[in-house]
Amino acid sequence: MVNYFSISQVDTDAYPLRHENVDKFALVCEGGGQRGVFTAGVLDAFLKANYNPFDCFIGTSAGALNLASYVCGQYRHAYEVINKVTRDPDFFNIKNVFRGENSLNLDLLIHATETHLALDWDTGLKKLENRELYCVATNINSMQAKCLDLKRGSWQKALKATCAIPLLTVNPIKIDNDDWYDGGVTAPIPVRKAYKLGYKHIVVIRTIPVDASYNHEWLNFLKKVGPNKLKNLSHLLMIHEDAYRADQAFLENPPDDVVIYEIHPATHLQTSLVHSSKKAVDSDYALGFEMGKKYLNLIADKIHKDQFELANVADFPLKTTDDVDTTDKACNEVIKDLTRGSFIGFDKVRINWINYNPHNKKDTLVIVNGRNESYWGYLELIYELSHLYNIYTYDHRGQGESGRWGEDLDLGHVNEFQDYIVDLQLFMDKVVYPNSAGDCYLVGHSMGANICTQYIQFYQHKVKKLLLSTPMFGLGLSIKSKLDTSSNSIFERFTKKPNYALGRSFYDFPEFDKNLMSKSKLRYSRYTNSYNEKPNLKLNGPSTKWIQESIKACEKVLINAHKVDIPVLILQAEHEYVVSNLAQDKFNESCPHSYIEVVEGALHGLFIEEDKYRNIAVNKLIFFMKN
Repeated sequence: MVNYFSISQVDTDAYPLRHENVDKFALVCEGGGQRGVFTAGVLDAFLKANYNPFDCFIGTSAGALNLASYVCGQYRHAYEVINKVTRDPDFFNIKNVFRGENSLNLDLLIHATETHLALDWDTGLKKLENRELYCVATNINSMQAKCLDLKRGSWQKALKATCAIPLLTVNPIKIDNDDWYDGGVTAPIPVRKAYKLGYKHIVVIRTIPVDASYNHEWLNFLKKVGPNKLKNLSHLLMIHEDAYRADQAFLENPPDDVVIYEIHPATHLQTSLVHSSKKAVDSDYALGFEMGKKYLNLIADKIHKDQFELANVADFPLKTTDDVDTTDKACNEVIKDLTRGSFIGFDKVRINWINYNPHNKKDTLVIVNGRNESYWGYLELIYELSHLYNIYTYDHRGQGESGRWGEDLDLGHVNEFQDYIVDLQLFMDKVVYPNSAGDCYLVGHSMGANICTQYIQFYQHKVKKLLLSTPMFGLGLSIKSKLDTSSNSIFERFTKKPNYALGRSFYDFPEFDKNLMSKSKLRYSRYTNSYNEKPNLKLNGPSTKWIQESIKACEKVLINAHKVDIPVLILQAEHEYVVSNLAQDKFNESCPHSYIEVVEGALHGLFIEEDKYRNIAVNKLIFFMKN
């Protein structure tokens, strides 16, 4: 009988698993500091699918904190604790080691779980009826690992004990006249504890690759402090190394009467024990969520079939693919049934909009496009999303179907970037809100994402969530390189009329093999043809004024990132040259309600990319809006 199954992003050996019902089932979670956000992602996938067949929960350190959020049924709670509490500058200060003070502020951590990020223990205890929940701590007197029962006594003290790293925590945690330190010293992967309690089917969530051989990282980290500080901890290192090797050996060669299901990253995570960036936290959480979905599909669907809701985490079945027939049909359907309208925007410029709602959906989704774009380039996306939402979109002033001004109507120009934002505000107030029966969501791409963000930052609104696709929070290398060699900006300083900034006054799209938007030849051709076939959509290069205003807009949106008051998902293209990914990262670090998901391998135009990239982007959009 096969009694070990590995689940990672590159390794899944669940095929020999038989369809069977499992009665006694245990869940074990390794620690790892901020790397525990991977575990948080796995468990949140379980929560979304209403999957909790476990009879026993055992965690060490950060693993125990994750389990507390899970048993209380609090989706994204563990992520919030890791992101907002353990990344707080007051949580960890290594300099305190030399002052004889606590370097880990466990009081701050526990206080958060009692107040603004409170654990719902009333709900948790109800769900734990006839179940077991333990955190593992090390008894200093006996140097033995012990399972502390979180259902009895002070859960606050127990969680502090399992997280109390020697030396980083000056005094051990006292419980029942005993002194306790971090359970990772004596039981870094508490799988043997579950086995000794009689559990023969055990899910183990790791935060390091299964073949990693290094020891307890906290203790290795402490070696840098100096030998004088560590002379009393050498015996802890030896005990830990023995325990770690024993846990690894158990997982690699489990006894014949036990089955192990191990969920783990295939390579080292981007997060570390402490001092992880928000982007790293977001990335590892997303990876954990995907591995949780993978486990549900490949393992849980066999051993707990029909006992959970797999559809809650399944990808949305998209209607179109990267072929002529489906995209032609979708675009023609939208063209046939859309509603057109216009309103007068700022400074009396006419703004044209369209609405598409063939399925009479109540919830509304507004799409705000980028520079040199039109809603005609979004027909396929509009068709996809119309199965879930009432879709509104419009063309910006000076481009697409909307009004233009000045002597050169093909110049990409704006007097002030603020004009774009006022137009969006008028569109929402005059057109969208009066015709919306349900919730309202906002999707912005590139320049449109900057406009959407400033609208949320500075205007009263009714928007519930904001998705930003490759947002223009900074200009990319493709534009900066042209600006460096442009002489036209100097010329404009001495004239009153706008002039071209990038050294070219003609309109063109690059050949497919040189474009920075998409790797899909079909979608790129359709995108460019939608403009080539409609002469009124023609737009030349941007003016120097547009460049100057855009740079100021990028600076403004970053400075005010903290003012965003709704959930924000940033979709970032890995192969980005049009806008700055570093600026997106900077915004994400400062915005309290945002997180980033990177679409690996994709170019700037996520919604016109190849299926393998575009489907990820659209599904992340839908999942974010629906959850």
